[in-house]
Amino acid sequence: ELATVGELLSGRPNEVITAHRATTVEAAIRQMKTHGISQLPVVEADGSLHGIIGEGDLLEYLLGGGAMSHSISDLHTHEVATVDLDLPIEELTGIFGRSQAAVAVKDGQVVGIVTKIDVIDFLANRR
Repeated sequence: ELATVGELLSGRPNEVITAHRATTVEAAIRQMKTHGISQLPVVEADGSLHGIIGEGDLLEYLLGGGAMSHSISDLHTHEVATVDLDLPIEELTGIFGRSQAAVAVKDGQVVGIVTKIDVIDFLANRR
């Protein structure tokens, strides 16, 4: 039987690490380092998804001389790969061909984020 995104996420803490558009570059970097993550969903005040910011976005910004106090509002990507919890994980491979991460959304709210290493780890632990 095919495992789903929901099953993959079920073994994780319920809290999803997110940022807001007003979050500073410095705070976003700190969040990523503290939680060991490479992608950070950017949400609206109501918890709905607005975009995503990744290591690549931050690296490009800092190499260009950007200030740490600047907000991430101009840096994050608006096009985000979103998935439902019932999506079979095999279908993530097509998404990962064009995106670093997939954001799981339920009832308009961000409920998780999945990267390639998450899927690899999940599959390896099932063997």
